[in-house]
Amino acid sequence: MPSSASGSDVGSIGLPAIEGDLPEPPSATADDVDLPPVPDSASEKSDDDDGAAGSVGSEKADDDADADEHVVDMEEMKEAVAAAQRIADLRAKLRETSAEERAAQIAALALANQRAETEYDKAMSEDLPELHKLDYAEAEAHWKAEAVTGINGEYLPFWKTELHELEHLGPGVGLWFRSLKGFGKFFAYCTIPIMIILCQYLYLYYNSDSDMDRSSTENLAELTTGVAAATSQDETMFGINMKTIMFVISCLDCLAILAFVIYAWRMKAKQDRYVRENDEAISSLPDYSVQAWNIPKDTEEADIKKHFQQYGVVADCVVVKDIGKVMGLRQRRAKLIDKLVSLKIDAAYYTAKGKSRLLRIQTKRITRQKEMIEKVNEKIEKKLSKGFHSVCAFITYEKPDGRAEVFTRFRKGTRYWGMNCCYDQSLKFQGWKLDVKRAPEASDLKWENVVRVNKKRDFTRKFIAMFFIFILLLGSIAATIIGQSVASDAEPSVPCGTVEPSTETPAPLLSCTAIWNLKGENAFTNATSQAMLAVTKFVDNLDDASVCSDYISGVDWAQPMNNYAPYTSFQNAALPAANAWTGGPIPGSNADECAAKICQKCYCLDQVDMTNIKEVFEQFFSGTDNDFCQDVFDKVKNEAAVALGVIFMVSFTNYILMESAGWASKFERHSTVSRTEASEALYTFWALFINTAFVPILIYAKITALKGLPFVFQGSYDDMNADWYNTVMVSILSTAIINAIMFPLARVFNKLGKGLWRKMTRCCAHSQKTLNEMYVPDVFKLAERYGQAMCVLYYCVIFLSACPLLFPIGAITFLWMYAVDKFLLLKYYAMPPAYDHALNDMMLRYAPYAAWFHLAIAIWVFGYYQIPSYEIGGDGGSYGAGSPAP
Repeated sequence: MPSSASGSDVGSIGLPAIEGDLPEPPSATADDVDLPPVPDSASEKSDDDDGAAGSVGSEKADDDADADEHVVDMEEMKEAVAAAQRIADLRAKLRETSAEERAAQIAALALANQRAETEYDKAMSEDLPELHKLDYAEAEAHWKAEAVTGINGEYLPFWKTELHELEHLGPGVGLWFRSLKGFGKFFAYCTIPIMIILCQYLYLYYNSDSDMDRSSTENLAELTTGVAAATSQDETMFGINMKTIMFVISCLDCLAILAFVIYAWRMKAKQDRYVRENDEAISSLPDYSVQAWNIPKDTEEADIKKHFQQYGVVADCVVVKDIGKVMGLRQRRAKLIDKLVSLKIDAAYYTAKGKSRLLRIQTKRITRQKEMIEKVNEKIEKKLSKGFHSVCAFITYEKPDGRAEVFTRFRKGTRYWGMNCCYDQSLKFQGWKLDVKRAPEASDLKWENVVRVNKKRDFTRKFIAMFFIFILLLGSIAATIIGQSVASDAEPSVPCGTVEPSTETPAPLLSCTAIWNLKGENAFTNATSQAMLAVTKFVDNLDDASVCSDYISGVDWAQPMNNYAPYTSFQNAALPAANAWTGGPIPGSNADECAAKICQKCYCLDQVDMTNIKEVFEQFFSGTDNDFCQDVFDKVKNEAAVALGVIFMVSFTNYILMESAGWASKFERHSTVSRTEASEALYTFWALFINTAFVPILIYAKITALKGLPFVFQGSYDDMNADWYNTVMVSILSTAIINAIMFPLARVFNKLGKGLWRKMTRCCAHSQKTLNEMYVPDVFKLAERYGQAMCVLYYCVIFLSACPLLFPIGAITFLWMYAVDKFLLLKYYAMPPAYDHALNDMMLRYAPYAAWFHLAIAIWVFGYYQIPSYEIGGDGGSYGAGSPAP
């Protein structure tokens, strides 16, 4: 089945549809409407003595074509009408189409060509169209005719429309909403046990009795496994050892992923059953047909038909020419003519209003537009003069058994396709290895892309499309590298919980309160505080803060400052003046200056709470009050700005990538609509996922063995410690939250913005045509939506072990997308194409692979040496004292 359908079934075995592909006047031309040339054999009598289609109406078709004096190319029209008659006869055999219907189809084609020629001549003439009073009722009726409505033409209400009622819009649309609701409910149900994990992490973070270092976990990281990485192995919760709790958490994680795989499998099974039931109930020509590629350029219909007769009785065979090289030009000409008509309408408006200057400008534009059309005409004639080569063949059997036999024989005979010795010689056609595929619906074919197979050309287009996506990703990579560079250049620091009064045993090597009692002297507001003056002297004489890393081991202060107790020499009274500094009480070392720097930062950050948040914000931006903490606040502000900038850049790049995925898939020039949509969905998925999840990991990871690589693996983290969660996981989590809000909301803004713009500008429309175009609703496209859904699915599942909050975010995202898409489809979109199950099937096939990626991340997350855990074969915990396992 096709991914989307449009047009008539007349061309169901290989020719373009007749009625559905006719452009609307006045943009159509005679050449745009005419079917492309088909081989001469298309009008010959069928060799099938059993009355196969195509043997009855060729003379009648010729007579009808000769009778039409307005067709531009009579020979081409004869062939097209004859081919259409053959296909109509085949439909009569397979579907019992009446002779009256077949005659109506031929008449419609001739009439459309006559109308198209008239409209083309009118557009290219010097006459300007007549202007009439705008009819807003007609425009609104045009909108309603295209919009999603019920059987009686009424708009469907959002709240009362059930899920099963959306299925009459096509199986693809119904499956999309079922998948959104299904995954939303799954993540919501899984959130219930996940809340146990979140409560555990919040308890560790906020419980004052916990030994968890709160200063090492910032922003949203308190909802990640980073809090467990900052907790000792001996911590207990309600009397339960942390090792046991983390074991339970890892088991819940495994159960959630197992449930996900089972649920995805069940959804796939239900979808396949639904598709089978519909296929059995509805029979179409692709159920009888195959498509053969890699045929010789001069293939004749009779020869290919004779070759495939060995598998069953052939009802009809059509050899398709490389019409794509002309189709694309004709489509381009149709767009140029449509623009020409719009320019002439504006010229007529300027004439009626007496705007001579604007009329002169518009006349020049019209002239240039006609010149462009003539150039395209010349290219078309040049392409037509070179003739056409055979591209592929459509073979339709009288019974589905013939089609099944073809696939059975080719599966067995081409098992080792690249080896001539193993290729069944009886399958070859005139020495050529055929590539046999399931025949698509005619409406699924993109005729402008039906050209001879050229692997070099296809590879080049694929490479250019992927390279273009990569260039866009470089913007996000550059922003992430800047953020990583700022983070790596930040001043070395230690968790404030290790340098403040605590119950740690043994006593910390640095106790800020014991040396400088900033809190006791209220240094934040007391300008005469001696502790504040002393710390200021030390900090002002620290020229390079990066030297402080010499006194820090891992994340802990390593210089034993308690050797200098009772710290008399560190007080302001014992220190020289700032301009006569000689190195402080520890000569030849910056340990004292670095200790003061760390104590200043910890004290200033500790002063920020809800009671003085307004004052702190004023100090952030004024730069006038409290010089003691101003420098600390400025650095925090700059680091936060860089972090937000990186998140914004990633989100903005996501939007650009989604817009570019459609272009990339079209640039590859797939021969079917379904393959184009699948390509767009995959480009959207991989680009968003790499930009959201992989780029931060690759940039911030530190792998010494890969030191020579540019950009990647040159970061600051060689393991998933607490700082990794603060930086990398918070970045991924923040982007996930933004995606949850903006993926659906962007469409709402787009539709509301267009509606507002239409109301503001409709009075300025120069013609009824322009006004009607304003009231054409957008098409409901599924490819981009599936790409977004797959991206959300993947990062929620893969990073569950590192951030359990992603499952509730996934539930919100899917249910939010369901509600928004349902509302917009019923209110703002046109009746969607008849999408099939292909995109939904692709998402469900890809979903289980996320579990494998999750397994790799989970092993790394729970395997970090500071995560409380048991050793296999013993009570364990020997690696939990803060040092890595040997």
